[in-house]
Parts: sequence; C-alpha cells; structure tokens
Amino acid sequence: MVSQLINAQRAKSRSPEVAHRLALLRDLAEQAAAGHIDRAGAVARMEEIKQDTSTLLVPAQGRTEPPADMAVKRAVREIQAQLRAVAGAGDLLDAAKKLDEAYPEIAEFLRVYGTARTPDAIAYYKRHA
Repeated sequence: MVSQLINAQRAKSRSPEVAHRLALLRDLAEQAAAGHIDRAGAVARMEEIKQDTSTLLVPAQGRTEPPADMAVKRAVREIQAQLRAVAGAGDLLDAAKKLDEAYPEIAEFLRVYGTARTPDAIAYYKRHA
C-alpha cells in the first residue's frame, strides 16, 4: 500500500498507522531538504519510523500501552524533533563535546535527545523524571 501511495496509484491510505508514518516521513524529508538533519540522522530516523509499531495513540492490534507511557513517548519525540529541527546530528555531537567539561549533564541531554534512538531517549527520560 505504501508503494502505491508513493507512486500515486492510490490517493489515500485506509490505515491510520500508514498515514501517520507517511506524515513522519514527509516531515523528515522536509528537515533533510532544509539541511536540518544530516544523512546519518535521516537514515537513523527512517529506521525508527520503520520499526516503531506504536506510532499512534490508538493501540495496535491486541496491544495496549499505558497512557503514561504514551505521554512519555510523545514528550520524548517532541524534544527529539525540536533538537533535530535546529541542528543535525553532527552539530549536536560537536556542541555536546564542547559542553562536556563545564556542563556534562547538558552535553548528555544533547547526545541522548539529539542523536540517540527513541527507546534510549525514553529510558533517559524515565531515569531523570
């Protein structure tokens, strides 16, 4: 179905999950086109989108996720999106390196939310909540 949408053989998806993933990919493409994310960051983000089966607030078939976990995931993704919108992974790592000595906690924050995978960022969020 996704290939049909991409090739304009289908006007819309009946699956809310597919529609959501396409929206995420469209946003990622816009960030890449604007130079806000580098190639490695884009590839990593595409892999996250590909592997994430819980991108919607509606539980997947037979799967329930507690509302608190959904809220944490949403918050983490928003932080990641904001950081990745203003700088690419390489720039965020460079900034973190410069902050390491004087502000190690801020440096770690930039590394985790700016370049790490979403599950790692969620674990970091939960450790610091």
